[in-house]
Amino acid sequence: MVLTRERDQYMELADRAEIANGNQGDLFISLHCNSWFNDGAQGIETFFLSPAESDWAKSVEAAENSAGQEPGDVEFIVWELVQNRFISSSSQLAEVLQKEVCEDLTLENRGVRQAGFRVLVGAYMPAVLVEMGFLTHPEEERRLGDSSYQRRMARALGKAIVEYSRQMAATVPDFADAVEKEGDDE
Repeated sequence: MVLTRERDQYMELADRAEIANGNQGDLFISLHCNSWFNDGAQGIETFFLSPAESDWAKSVEAAENSAGQEPGDVEFIVWELVQNRFISSSSQLAEVLQKEVCEDLTLENRGVRQAGFRVLVGAYMPAVLVEMGFLTHPEEERRLGDSSYQRRMARALGKAIVEYSRQMAATVPDFADAVEKEGDDE
């Protein structure tokens, strides 16, 4: 496992996927805390790279991408083509993470969505963005700041990753070799 940083510091969105690529990662999981104008919004949602389909996903996409330089249309199209080879596995990873974490922590399930998040553009592996809760919801803000809850969240995410790997191993005899081969194919 490689973390992009260990303290609160800004890092360009594009640099995060580059770190994963440079370390030959098998999965890219970007963890975020959500916010919204309505302090009643709560729950967890998981995104994978694909054009946003709903107005909600488009608004979240715009907010996430505002933290860095948005990819141009051509750049997004090129990376979407690259990511297409991983779209099925990214979607499956998103589904497993969403289900397992919601069940383990009894969180409101806001579902799996697709969006063109800059942080996912460029990851040459299955890639998802997890919105772990809303900082604008008073109870979720308190939980997200609690170290005990953070450990529970980390365990739930780890359990979900193990479940995803188990599912992949059941469908692909040697999942690690298949991911490596998938990345080597031109």
